[in-house]
Amino acid sequence: MQVDKQATFPGGNQNINPFIAKNIVYPPEAIAQGIEGRVTVSFTITKEGKVTDVKVRKPVHPLLDEAAINIIKKMPQWEPAMFKNEPVNTLYTIPINFKLQ
Repeated sequence: MQVDKQATFPGGNQNINPFIAKNIVYPPEAIAQGIEGRVTVSFTITKEGKVTDVKVRKPVHPLLDEAAINIIKKMPQWEPAMFKNEPVNTLYTIPINFKLQ
């Protein structure tokens, strides 16, 4: 759907990556097995700004996929997308990187 204004993460979209970094929980089992990769997740931001319908679009491993979903579910309420001055539901897709140091 075309929108006049994209949905915005609290404080601006530049705060998404710091939020992910702060809330990422690397599964101990995945660490033990040396599993890493980039999980792409999509979700709906409702016209009320709530995050719903979280889905893995590009999976890596079930452990990391679940961890990525959990991060998205912890997100605070967004400012919704706007179309013709009305809030609308919108789809958002984001990659989450899991890298062992």
